[in-house]
Order: sequence, then C-alpha cells, then structure tokens
Amino acid sequence: MQALIKSLWHDLVTGKLPSLPTLANDLLPALRGGHLLLYSETPLAERFFEAVHVAGSMPPVHGDFVGVVTQNAEGNKIDWYLRRSINYRAVLNRTTDEITAVLTLKLHNSSPTLGLPPLIIDPEPGVAATIPGESELYVSVYSPWEADGSSLNGVPLVMTDQQELGRFVYSAFVTVPAGATAAIVLHLVGSWNPKERYDLGMYHQPLLFPDQVSTSVKVTG
Repeated sequence: MQALIKSLWHDLVTGKLPSLPTLANDLLPALRGGHLLLYSETPLAERFFEAVHVAGSMPPVHGDFVGVVTQNAEGNKIDWYLRRSINYRAVLNRTTDEITAVLTLKLHNSSPTLGLPPLIIDPEPGVAATIPGESELYVSVYSPWEADGSSLNGVPLVMTDQQELGRFVYSAFVTVPAGATAAIVLHLVGSWNPKERYDLGMYHQPLLFPDQVSTSVKVTG
C-alpha cells in the first residue's frame, strides 16, 4: 500500500498536465456532481472558483438551514466505511411565531476490525484512543437556530456551541465501533415570521458515498 501511494505521488508531482480544455472536460462530471472542490489562498483564484461554483463555500442562510460536517479524528482512511443518513423535521407555529426542528443524524461504521493494513483502520499513534476498526469523528451541525438538547444513542450528549459563517455550529467528538451505528438527535428552536416563505437550505459535504437525506415541514397554529 505504501509503495503504491509513493508511486502515485511521484507520478502526480513529476507528470505533465494535459491542456486546460482537456483537463476541464475530464473533470466536468466530478465538478458538476460536487465531488471535486477547489480552494486557493490567492483571492483572485478563489473568486474565480466561486464564480464557476467549485469553491464549495457554505451558502448563506435564507430562512431555515441545516448542514452536517464530519471530520476524521484518527488520521487513517476509515472514512471509506462511513455511511450517513440525515432526517430533518421542522414545525412552524403560526400562533407563537416559533420554529422547532429535530435533526436525526445516523453514522454507520461498516469497517472490519482486522485484515486490513494499519494505515486504513488503525488510529494514528497518539491521535485517538480507539481500537482497530473504531471510527472517531468530529461532528459539526450548522443551523440558524438555538440548540434545545442533544443526545447520542438516547444518552444526553454535550455539544460545543459556537457561531461560524453567520450561523450556530454545534460540535462533539463521537466514537462509532466497527459495525455499529451512532444516532445523534439535536433539538432546535428559533423565531419565525409566519408571513415569510419557508425555505430550507442545506450544505452537502463532499463525501465518498452520498448522504441519505429526508426532510419534512409542518405548519401548526
């Protein structure tokens, strides 16, 4: 595995790129699907990426919004075995001008516990106190609404509360054993103008396997 990675890296840094039109045409399916995003520390280049919709920036909030970001906290390649499902249910109350929402995030880890190189399923030494096959994730949920309680597999979960990119972000480290599913439930509450049109914006993190997403909205009062 290490020899293969070294060979690929050598070809990457020593080879010559095709012409820009050829490169753009080859990458077009990945760019259109949001599977490949680009970033540059040069403002001019970053503005160009934004103009052609490949910068991957989080969209502004226009009404309701939900975004889920998971980051590997182990320094390995166990992300290959991560499958996510997101269920978001919102209720608009025209009497109290309040919105309540429940986000249910399920994280399934289909990794084996042995039979693969340590680079793939073992944690990097000193990074995480997990065993082979366990996945430790840093989970962040973005929302314009305030948190009203959260749980992990039915047990209260403490999530940090910060503001980022014009919205709240709630985060926590979550460990998912091999073959298991972690279910995070986050309750949200906020103010809503019943005269406004309801819009739900979502941030789709580029992943190896797409999320399974379901949403619903209910009007009461």
